[in-house]
Amino acid sequence: MIMKVLRHVLLAIALSACVMTGFTFATATPASAATLFPCDPYNSPYTYLCTRITSAPAHGVQVKDRNSGYIYTLHNGDSVVLASYNVDDYGLCAINGDPFVWKIGWVSQGRRHLAVIGDWYLATGSFATWRKATDSWGRMDNAHHRIPGNTNNRATCDRIQWWDGSTYPS
Repeated sequence: MIMKVLRHVLLAIALSACVMTGFTFATATPASAATLFPCDPYNSPYTYLCTRITSAPAHGVQVKDRNSGYIYTLHNGDSVVLASYNVDDYGLCAINGDPFVWKIGWVSQGRRHLAVIGDWYLATGSFATWRKATDSWGRMDNAHHRIPGNTNNRATCDRIQWWDGSTYPS
């Protein structure tokens, strides 16, 4: 009798899992493909928001490290910190119709790196998805996470600013 009840319980759990999995796949949208997670690659007292590189070609996507001036290649699956964003009305960094650009950071061989990259290459999902995500400084759509732009609030890729007004390269 106990085995019969146990079989029914296990069957019910398995069916529930199948139904939920089918429901998830049936309602999936591109925005649900977002991969946002808390991280702290800097070993600091803060929590950052990270994502992964996606949509890069097989050979990766090249970015200029604003700290060293060197060019680095990032590949699909690499994790990066989302520092701040802006809308690139000039089309200098934006790609494939996605107007957002991000100031990203990562640590490699014990060194901090900083670059600007088009949102197209990141698993951030839609604006409606990532704007609500948080780190130690609050929601991603707050003023702290916005790259100050030039005239008409436009971002540039050759010169970026931190929220405190300091610029890279200086």
